[in-house]
Amino acid sequence: ASFKFPDNVKYPSIPCYVNETTTVYPLSGECVLTGSEYLLAKQQECEIIFEDCYHVPFSKESVKPFGDIIKNIQKLRRDHPKGSISNLFYKEMGNSIYGNIVKGMGDKRKFDIKTKDSKRMDPGSLSNPLIASWTTAFIRSIIGECLHGISLFNGKVVSVTSDGFITDLPNLEE
Repeated sequence: ASFKFPDNVKYPSIPCYVNETTTVYPLSGECVLTGSEYLLAKQQECEIIFEDCYHVPFSKESVKPFGDIIKNIQKLRRDHPKGSISNLFYKEMGNSIYGNIVKGMGDKRKFDIKTKDSKRMDPGSLSNPLIASWTTAFIRSIIGECLHGISLFNGKVVSVTSDGFITDLPNLEE
């Protein structure tokens, strides 16, 4: 798709890939986007022209394939003080599920002790490009919606990571 945000959009929400390691969010460009990215872009009054559009029908069972285990890991993590070894252990466990979903999809390399050289990681039994794409896009869209809201309140964003941001808006939770 090609897209163009209005000039007054401070935090455009559609990612464009410069290369394997660099993602930018321009006011206009060409992209591949998911449903959550589309909905946020439309909320930001972005004009989008589609070249192709695909719908992937999920069954009710497949919508949250890791839902129960993630809920359990989150509960176990909350049972321990933030920053404690047990809390960090459960955080790493949850993150590892996502890591295994995206395993082997990029050009990430690992050191192979047998050949004493680095080689491209192979996909694993949990690797799934559809789930990986949806998960990444959904989280980016949530962060993007928060950033857009902050700009509507004339706030400034200092820093953004994959799971949070720093802003100058006081009492943002309220």
